Amino acid sequence: MSAVPETRQTRARDELLQTLEACGFNGPQFLERTGLGRQARSPLFALMGFIAKAEGRVTGMDVRYAERTMKVWGIGPKAGARKRLIADFTNGKSWQGAQAGAMLKLRGKLQPSLPLRMLMVLTPLCYQDQRLSPARIDRYEQAGLALGLSDETIDVVLKRFRTKAWITRADAGPAPVSNFAAACRLLGGKSSDSLITLKGQYRRKMRQYHPDKRQHEKHSAASEAAARDRLLELQKAWDIVRKQHPDALS
Repeated sequence: MSAVPETRQTRARDELLQTLEACGFNGPQFLERTGLGRQARSPLFALMGFIAKAEGRVTGMDVRYAERTMKVWGIGPKAGARKRLIADFTNGKSWQGAQAGAMLKLRGKLQPSLPLRMLMVLTPLCYQDQRLSPARIDRYEQAGLALGLSDETIDVVLKRFRTKAWITRADAGPAPVSNFAAACRLLGGKSSDSLITLKGQYRRKMRQYHPDKRQHEKHSAASEAAARDRLLELQKAWDIVRKQHPDALS
């Protein structure tokens, strides 16, 4: 099924980006202002789960973002709708579940702003702990294509966030690793993990983002730039861990 014609999509995109900027690039606030039909809630949460699971685990930031989104819709802790959306989020961790977004392609032809609004709400999930995640960007782009959006539109939305919402980090290189605990988290572990465990995590992450592995896969320029930054961050994080870990000091 083809994407929404670029002229309609571009016009709707530019109008929504103005609204998004007026909301300070706050996803839930943007939703509150523009609305999102009930029919789109389930696919949105499936795609949220798909992006959040990109690096193997869902973070507290992901959970809080989902909670704020449900709050906009007036969904309380005991509401049945909450349980259904949590189930959608969980099912969406696999691509099969995330393909629920594809059901909006046809509807998007009639209402081009619907998949665009969903994409703009999904974009903040690419940014965690002052870092752009290359794995999350890859899944975010897959989600955009599943919604029937063009590569150009997906790139424009992500670039707007990079240069406006994430301006403190945009084009400034990798974020600094501040301390031992932060270094362990970046490697995918905890400060209580053994040095051997953290070394294994470091090697696994390095393989994941290494150019030799990624050259055989299709990635956008944004994803490649984020992967280069992540390699530098991982090297700095491991340097901190191997020097400060109790096992190394004993």
